Formats: sequence, C-alpha cells, structure tokens
Amino acid sequence: MIIEFDELKIPFISYKSYIKYKSMKKLIVEGYGVFLEIWEEDLHTKMTKVEAEKVCSQLGEGWRLPDREEMEVIYDELFRKNEGNFKSKGAYWISDLTPDDFLLSFDFREGTTYMSVESSKEWVRPVKTLD
Repeated sequence: MIIEFDELKIPFISYKSYIKYKSMKKLIVEGYGVFLEIWEEDLHTKMTKVEAEKVCSQLGEGWRLPDREEMEVIYDELFRKNEGNFKSKGAYWISDLTPDDFLLSFDFREGTTYMSVESSKEWVRPVKTLD
C-alpha cells in the first residue's frame, strides 16, 4: 500500500505492514515496530562492501546498509511493485554475514541472499532507522 503523508506515523501493525512516501520523496518503510528511511535511489555505481559501508557512513548520521529482513521488505514492497527507482535487477549489499563471517548480497532477480566475495561489486541502497 502506498499513501501520501507528511509527518504521520501509524503505529506498528505487522511485520510487513506499509510503505509510504514522505512529502520530501524519501521512502519510508514501517515494519518491525520501527520506521526505516530508504535512500531515494541506488547509489551511482556498483562498489565493494567496504566501499559501500564507507559511502553510507558519509551520507550522514545513521545511514547504513540494510540487513536481510529489511531488504526483503524493500524487495517485496517496492521492487516487485515497480516502485523505488531501482537501477538493477541484480545484487545489492546487505549488512548480514553468514555464521562463518562470509559476506552476503541480496539478489533482486530471485529475491534471495547469496554469499559474495570481498572483491565483488554490487549495487547499494542505503537505509536509516527513524526515531
């Protein structure tokens, strides 16, 4: 569901409850009892995970890579509905690691995670938790 709103915050209802557009064109996801701001579009180019984490931190306080569950919501509620200005149907970095500390990416072709190597260059969509 996509609705227009200014500073409205609806109480948490369910795991994958709502996607909203803020008046400033910032994408807001509500889920897990928190609001998640999503960068309006993919960053300009693919990059390694180290580069991605550095760039996210330079965007301002709180910007970071999404975790797997957050990326699943972004995939289900934006990408699959042709919303969110995605450049690619490829892989995007997520913050999660495997139990053996291998890097993970989220594949937008299949909607699944897979292991990546340190030198891999993937797309980046920063997120930030809102208070």
